[in-house]
Amino acid sequence: MHPSIHAQSQGDKPAVIMAGSGQTVSYAALDRRSNQIAQYLRQQGIGIGDTVALCLENRAEYFDIVWGAQRAGLIFVAISNRLTADEIGYILQDSGAKLLFTSDYLTPHLEGIRNACLATPIVSLDDAATLAAIDAMPDTPIADERAGSDMLYSSGTTGRPKGVRLPLPEDGNIAASNTLVALAQGAFGFGPDSVYLSPAPLYHAAPLRWCMTVHKLGGTVIAMEKFDPESALALIEKAGLPRGKVTGAGTGTYLFEAASPVYDELQVGSYIFMDADYAKNDWTESGIPRFEHSLFVWTTVMSCPAPDRAIVDAGLKASSVDSGMPRVFASPGPIYEPEGAARDYWRMARAMFASGFRSGELIHNCFSYHF
Repeated sequence: MHPSIHAQSQGDKPAVIMAGSGQTVSYAALDRRSNQIAQYLRQQGIGIGDTVALCLENRAEYFDIVWGAQRAGLIFVAISNRLTADEIGYILQDSGAKLLFTSDYLTPHLEGIRNACLATPIVSLDDAATLAAIDAMPDTPIADERAGSDMLYSSGTTGRPKGVRLPLPEDGNIAASNTLVALAQGAFGFGPDSVYLSPAPLYHAAPLRWCMTVHKLGGTVIAMEKFDPESALALIEKAGLPRGKVTGAGTGTYLFEAASPVYDELQVGSYIFMDADYAKNDWTESGIPRFEHSLFVWTTVMSCPAPDRAIVDAGLKASSVDSGMPRVFASPGPIYEPEGAARDYWRMARAMFASGFRSGELIHNCFSYHF
């Protein structure tokens, strides 16, 4: 199960269709282009177990790179093109990437990325010299072909983005199956006749892995350059699929979705009990009603060792801090600060006594993250 196998049995079949431009890449072309990427990477001195990164908008060449890296036995890191130059540079350093594929989309950030990570060479898929160098590569498999794997990073909500580097697959066969392939076949009936619409950014874990799973099974991926609800619905209807029920929305965008004719229902509340960080947004000028909290934690002040400090009994197991510290409801002065990374309690600093809190008193806390 690999695009190279489908290239032999159904080479003319579309592997990728870009929804906006209509650009189509057949399985035969994807096989050739991914081979050239693998050959190019070897020429650059990048060997099995090394890391490469890509930071691109949604485009057909995305799949050339990830499949080229996969069949070259590499760890490939898909980086969000929404990050800052400093954040991209950090991921390059942290992952140990030996090459970054990018495009003109990132031109405004390239200088900053280079300054943040001087050791990583950067090549653009919109650069004529780079394209010529790749096109000059053989379109046959490299001699030491071996299965690689992705390495995905978080968005960095609680500081720097975090990645988990797993070892290369034990089975080095590039066509070996995996858990997601089994799930796609068993639970959803994916196969060579499947047409998969991918409206999301390809740097994200789910779109990238599901698209590659569809390719493993010989289906066709229709990738949207950018999500638009009307366009997505039109693509579904064009494929002759029943419309079904179209559901949105994120908490902060529900008014936009409510004004759209596309949605049949809204399930507002990704932050089901309200989020302390989200609640800091002031949307009064835009006419969006202010969100209110609907769940709280009572916290007891255990002691007050200093005029500006109080120890409370709500620790890491009581309040998540993924989106910032929780806050004391209806009391803007006191703030939560971590007492220590290994401690299971938090201290309340700044104007605690000025706010009238005393030992044994209960504090009304707003959660810092959704459930």
